[in-house]
Amino acid sequence: MGRWLIIAAMALAASLGAVGAAQAQGYAYPEFLGGVSDYFAGLTNGNGGIKVGPFQFKPGITFNTTFTDNAQLSNRNKESDFILTMNPTFNFTLAQDTKYKDVIAFGYSGDLGAYTRVTNNSYTNHTVWATVDLRERPTNYMKLREQFTYTDDPYGNYEYVGVGTTTSRIRNELDLMVGRNLPRGYSAEVSYENYLENFLKNVDKQRTSMAHVGSGTLLYELTGKTKLLGEYSFGYRDFYNAPSSTAPDYTVQEFMTGFRWAATARLAGELKGGYGWRSFLNDMDPLGYPYSNNNTFIYETNLSYLLTRKTTLNFEAGREFLLGADNIPGTDVLDESQDAYVRNFFGLFATTQLRRNLTLRAGGEYSIEPYADTPFYQDRTDTYCYLTIGFTHQIRRYLSYGLSYYFNKRDSDFDQSYTANSVTASLRLAY
Repeated sequence: MGRWLIIAAMALAASLGAVGAAQAQGYAYPEFLGGVSDYFAGLTNGNGGIKVGPFQFKPGITFNTTFTDNAQLSNRNKESDFILTMNPTFNFTLAQDTKYKDVIAFGYSGDLGAYTRVTNNSYTNHTVWATVDLRERPTNYMKLREQFTYTDDPYGNYEYVGVGTTTSRIRNELDLMVGRNLPRGYSAEVSYENYLENFLKNVDKQRTSMAHVGSGTLLYELTGKTKLLGEYSFGYRDFYNAPSSTAPDYTVQEFMTGFRWAATARLAGELKGGYGWRSFLNDMDPLGYPYSNNNTFIYETNLSYLLTRKTTLNFEAGREFLLGADNIPGTDVLDESQDAYVRNFFGLFATTQLRRNLTLRAGGEYSIEPYADTPFYQDRTDTYCYLTIGFTHQIRRYLSYGLSYYFNKRDSDFDQSYTANSVTASLRLAY
């Protein structure tokens, strides 16, 4: 689950119209290094497509119409709006019948949004991605995932930077893991993750950062589908556009142990917990207040459970180090103090096939975000809640439609609270 950077993409992201629908109601589209191409997994599965050499080419486009009662995600002067979004996609996927079930795929996903009333919040989002998954190899195995995104959407990043106003930024995410199966049921993995978020507006530039995370994992096979694991990781986050003497650069070290279940099991995923330390490289922020080093118990859980042949439950939870910087109320300017906090998040999502061509999805996520004490706030704790329910009806192999409802609520001590309800109708064409 993304360690201390940016939390996992929602389980509903691969559903019909989820790109435009999720962003159209303001959810901050969380993405993290460990889940780059998991988000696109739904685009590389299924039948259809055009044979292009060794690849299967699958184009598609989704049209969404969303009504929201809070277009600017604000607790003052709320405006309702209709948002029209279009999501073109395509991907090239290597044939799935290779000897070791290798997966090699690359593609594009777009999100083009037009507000009918709050027109200055209209936006574009373009993502190109690639994945190489050779984890089924018997001795040496590896995984490489890369994603590059340009966006100027008004939904902010996972630390709430840019919520409510169009915010131009680029993201680049890289995830590389190399592993080897050893004698007597052991295996070892080394990983490197990189995350760049570059804000293009001058008022946001000091929030631009680059993060590097290296980790080593040792696993022991308890049964054919269950492994015991121990893991150490070290990460460094560099705010390279901020003044070097006061930048909130920090390092994080984590030790965790837990279990991993194979993807072929009824229960699949990882559950692990341990301890983490965050240390800031500078002593004082730009206002002269001290940065707060902290250490705490941490955990990461990402589990998928096949409840019945037609129903799947996905549970995710974690505790991660993040850095807050809110917009000064009434302006588009970020406050100078960037306060350390820890997010605890819990999410549960269910997918069930009511009929062969009718799929229902429902779920939600809740996060609790206690901040370090500052001269401005003592005992500050923000919360965030996200709920959704919707269905997809497959009319033909190439044609489907859906309807979804979304609820978002943020409670913040920094006057950044809001509540938003939205409904999205979607139509998808895919070859």
